[in-house]
Amino acid sequence: MKPLLLAALSGLLAALALPGPGLWPLAFVAWVPLLIGLRTARHGARLGLCAGVVFFGVALRWLAPLSLPGFVALVVYLSLFLGAFGALARRVPAHVLPFAFVALEWTRGWAFSGFGWASLGYSLPPWLSGLAAFGGVALVSLAIVATNVALASRSYLALLFPPLLALGPGARTEGTLRVAAINAGVGPHEKWNNVHGAMTAHVALTDRIAGAKPALYVWPETAIPAALDVPGATPIRSMALSRRVREVWGAPLLLGIPEPAGASFFNAAALVEGERVFVVYRKRRLVPFGERRALGFAPVLPGPEFVPGEGARAPLVVDGAKLAVLICFEDLFGDDALARAADADALVVLTNDAWLGSAGAAQHLVVTQLRAIEAGRSIVRAANRGATTVIDPRGRLLVAPGEAVVAELPRSRVRTLYSRAPDLVPLACVAATLGALAWTMSRRRREVR
Repeated sequence: MKPLLLAALSGLLAALALPGPGLWPLAFVAWVPLLIGLRTARHGARLGLCAGVVFFGVALRWLAPLSLPGFVALVVYLSLFLGAFGALARRVPAHVLPFAFVALEWTRGWAFSGFGWASLGYSLPPWLSGLAAFGGVALVSLAIVATNVALASRSYLALLFPPLLALGPGARTEGTLRVAAINAGVGPHEKWNNVHGAMTAHVALTDRIAGAKPALYVWPETAIPAALDVPGATPIRSMALSRRVREVWGAPLLLGIPEPAGASFFNAAALVEGERVFVVYRKRRLVPFGERRALGFAPVLPGPEFVPGEGARAPLVVDGAKLAVLICFEDLFGDDALARAADADALVVLTNDAWLGSAGAAQHLVVTQLRAIEAGRSIVRAANRGATTVIDPRGRLLVAPGEAVVAELPRSRVRTLYSRAPDLVPLACVAATLGALAWTMSRRRREVR
């Protein structure tokens, strides 16, 4: 088979391993065809680029309906990292390739604001990703690529790495907090065009589970797609919410709202508690080209243009439990999750997955589950048209995703090894790659002499 076809096959197999459809065993063999093709190809970068275009094109297909030009540009940009991997594969020993792959994967996770979506470590189910507690998603990716390299080299080491992936620390918890999360499933355009309908849908679902007597209700990101108490903007008023919290639900409500910020808005989380309604968190990381203007292009996502907030200074305290909030795109960044989890007993993720489609929503859920493993914290996840559920510190779903779920959220203050040194694995991979490249170039210069 021609090297380019082998590269395309690798990209396809790797994309199929990701959630939606989630054929995760393919992750352990997906890159073998590319590695075989690289042995004889004269231009490794071309093969890597081909594999990248297929991989990211299939994995991120849910982005195409939002903006076809943006989708194409993003796929090409991300493919450059696999092109660089292909070029490196012709210049460093085979045993260095797993380090090179993870170094490049980590780089795309922060370069130009970062987009770590579709990292290989997100291919595996959480029960096979226990290593994330020691080295984050990068360590899971490293084991996956090492398996592929060993198989391509016909080494028995290929049998060693998969069992190691399931290793992880036990989850020690310190009590629970009874929480309820709501998923009204409002369409991405419908929500912004029908504020009253969005409000009614969330209230009806919350009424339905009020008898379970949770200590906290959680609604998704921008659940009410209008600023509270802005004259003429909406019939929804914080007073009406406060009254329902006090008289019907009997517990505080955490929800996402757009908060006015001059001519723009913050993507904020507000708490309705007693007679008070106050903002507890403002989203810091906004989706480039999606929520905010970038390179002169207006946002493509429904809703207003947002500006970055300052986050929050302290966790939210509910019934003695300290909770830290992340909003949607922010849970893609392990460092952000760790920073928020440091002084908290659990995390809350508010998200709107309505524009991701089923494949993108499935991929986003696994991202959240990996954050739970890395930080050693439970997560209550309220998603609009995504998986609304509760996740324990080992990434397991404590309740099946649904429209309205109630569960005991485990509280934990355990510090994982990853939380103590979050960049140790990727930086070690960068050092190993640069060292091998320098050694190879030095040896070639000596041979020329």
